[in-house]
Amino acid sequence: METRKELLQANIEDLKKILDTEEVKGNPYERAGIKAQLASNLFEFSELLQGQDKRKVLVERKKLLAGNVAYYRAEGFKLDYATGNHQLGRALWNLAEVSEGSERRKHLENAIQAYRLALDVRTHKDFPHDYAATENGIAIALNDLASMFEGDERRKYLHQSVETYNLALLVYTLKDFPTDYAMTQNNLGVALSDLASMFEGDERRKYLYQSVEAYNLALLVYTLKDFPTDSAMTQHNLGSALCDLGCTFRAEQRRRYLEKAVEACLLALEVYTHKDFPADYAMTQNTLSNAFRILAGTFKANKNRQYLEKAIEASRSALKVYKRRDFPTDYADAQHNLGTALSDLVEISQQEEKKRLVEEAKACYLEALSVYTEKHFPHEHKGVKGNLESLERMEKELGAPE
Repeated sequence: METRKELLQANIEDLKKILDTEEVKGNPYERAGIKAQLASNLFEFSELLQGQDKRKVLVERKKLLAGNVAYYRAEGFKLDYATGNHQLGRALWNLAEVSEGSERRKHLENAIQAYRLALDVRTHKDFPHDYAATENGIAIALNDLASMFEGDERRKYLHQSVETYNLALLVYTLKDFPTDYAMTQNNLGVALSDLASMFEGDERRKYLYQSVEAYNLALLVYTLKDFPTDSAMTQHNLGSALCDLGCTFRAEQRRRYLEKAVEACLLALEVYTHKDFPADYAMTQNTLSNAFRILAGTFKANKNRQYLEKAIEASRSALKVYKRRDFPTDYADAQHNLGTALSDLVEISQQEEKKRLVEEAKACYLEALSVYTEKHFPHEHKGVKGNLESLERMEKELGAPE
């Protein structure tokens, strides 16, 4: 029996042969339709590939769709031109996902441009659902583009992303398009969390409140029973936002939000098991570790230790998946979290245990720094280096005579 990959390859070859027939060459409109079908098959095929093989197929797909757009524009086929630009925008975004640096930025900017050309025809009034789909595509690309900048430029693109998701939600209502509504609310939550990270104080808290609200609205549709993986994704995102929100408060309010963050992560882990979703499992365990560690700081004595030990356990669970070779930056982040939890535990441990914990924490920080170099990750390098220096001062104090 043929595999899905083999079937797709056969379909792709058949479509290419059809494109080469004299009959199809003589009918450019039909030819454009077959090229769009071929592009769709190429995308499905690319999902089964990795690395340069995946990239090569995505480039071929983009060229097919760009050719269609040029044809539709030249012939004045407005609806087809709009649809073609939407498809091209998605193809460019997919290509950006496998690109880096200036090339990734170029593909994202071109994706946004293609989507916006589609909106010349796909208006809210005339084609509301198509309008919403295209606005959603723009918002996703803007959010990704924001990650390539710092400061005001990053903030600008994140604001635009949030505004664009809200435009899509004018159409994607809970009543009329529940799954599209939930998807967009989740994406909006991500953009709002990213935007919150650009601010301090009340402004930061405001955007985190909005992010939490968006995730909770998504969960009205994404129930564990009906949409288990979407529910898990949103619960994880909610847990991360609640953790960040908790950090904007002190004492009892901080504890309340962090307990909710832990609860959300544990719900995500009901679906994201080590066996079935190893990468998502590790991501959630890493977030859970962070929540447990910060929650520990809201307690004293035994309760503090209990949550720090849970944080350490969660980080070690994440590191069962996050190996340096396969997930270098995730590995570094998990090592940093583990080192920080171990460092916090030093302060409430007995003298004989302190030195062992210091050595373990130091090893974690050094592992993180082996990935987070000053050249390639200056922000992360500075944070880990600062924690390591604090730990080394603590180590000197432990070694000093009483």
